[in-house]
Amino acid sequence: MQGRGLALAVLAAAAWIGEPAGRQNTPRQDAPPPVEAGAAAPQDAAPQDAAPQDAVEGDETAGDTAAADDAAAEGGATEGADAEDAPPEPPPEILEIGDGLYVLPYCGNATLRVTADGVALVGDRLAQYRAEIARLLATLTDQRIAYELHTHRHGADDDFAAAAPGSRRLGPVGGGAPPREPAATPDIVFTSRLSLFLGDAEIRLRHVGGGHSGADAVVAFPDRGTVHAGHLVTDGPPFIDYASGGSAGGWIQALDDLLALEFDTLVPGAGPVLEKGDAQAFRDRLVTLRTRIEQLVRRGVAKEDAVRRLETTDLGWPLDPAGDFVRETLPGLYDEVAGGP
Repeated sequence: MQGRGLALAVLAAAAWIGEPAGRQNTPRQDAPPPVEAGAAAPQDAAPQDAAPQDAVEGDETAGDTAAADDAAAEGGATEGADAEDAPPEPPPEILEIGDGLYVLPYCGNATLRVTADGVALVGDRLAQYRAEIARLLATLTDQRIAYELHTHRHGADDDFAAAAPGSRRLGPVGGGAPPREPAATPDIVFTSRLSLFLGDAEIRLRHVGGGHSGADAVVAFPDRGTVHAGHLVTDGPPFIDYASGGSAGGWIQALDDLLALEFDTLVPGAGPVLEKGDAQAFRDRLVTLRTRIEQLVRRGVAKEDAVRRLETTDLGWPLDPAGDFVRETLPGLYDEVAGGP
């Protein structure tokens, strides 16, 4: 793929990705506890002041060398263990994944398509990161942001009200609850497909319905083989905003629409940059989750008991009783499968 800079992306993101979900660090082998003062030494232990049986009297050089080697080995092992246990390096402020295509990990994976004719900014809750995005953009180009492209809508909680000066705001139509103020609506809404051009760079927007939120869209950069998928693909359990019109069925359909596109690299709304196969794997897990809920409903398991009977460990989605999935998504998913509350 032209200009993707995939090798650079893999190298730059390695420290950021860290340990995959569900994998734990191998426990360190603790050294045996020291013998307390006054305690008897084990019977098979040699006295500390006894010389080795094969030692040659007066050969201090050989003994000193062996002791130094042992100490060096112990020191090297300690240093290696400390290196393994050291925290990973922080992710870069700017991750280049293609020629003129950048991800800002600290800004909710906001994505910048920089051209000589302006900049397209893609993401969610962009007003929250406004100052930081402006600071980072200034290190890349003096071009202004021409378009702000929002990937999904959560009704009245959207942050369209504060766009970058001179930019046009675009977002998928929908979102359940109406915005609280007219100023909070995007400048341009779309219900199906839309293409934008910045010079020779084409940016394609596709409305894929309501899944994660009441209205989800993906943004494709065809000349870079990359899509920004918002929160349609995550590295954790799915959060479905039922209050805004989201649903598991709509989410699976949205993923089917996403997978029908041609791309290699996928930028999620949070977490490491992924590949197309990761989107397929996420869809498969979501289908499995819904199927298991259907099985519980058919068996007559009550909604309040579903969390105890639902198995998700193999999906990499442990059930946290205090998490959004258990508190908000699971009850709505049960009702969706059962045909209503």
